[in-house]
Amino acid sequence: MKIKKLFFAFILVLLLSACNQQTVEDPANPKFNSEFNRSAGIKGIIVKVDGNKAQLLIQGNGFGLNDDGEGIIQLDTKYYSAANFEKDQYVEIWVDSQVQAADEPTLPIISDVAKINFTPKEEE
Repeated sequence: MKIKKLFFAFILVLLLSACNQQTVEDPANPKFNSEFNRSAGIKGIIVKVDGNKAQLLIQGNGFGLNDDGEGIIQLDTKYYSAANFEKDQYVEIWVDSQVQAADEPTLPIISDVAKINFTPKEEE
């Protein structure tokens, strides 16, 4: 009898934990399910796309001390592909954190991107 009660208690806990799951509100951006109430931290034009390193060289504003300059966006390949971006494309980027790379001392490298808004490439 105790085993049966323990089993039903276990099932009840599983059902309650399943009810506490979040739903996907923004399927276009699987990394985060919530909307961002703040404006984009970086806005600019793509100058160069490096598919091998999964990096974008952006000219625009929002790079801190290097504002109205250039910076590098390190793409998280789990969520974004360099193939989706092209030169002269306008992007808006929400940033979680920023790091400085040793091999590029003059350019900030953004490594933890929260969200990127961009217009898709036109198929030719």
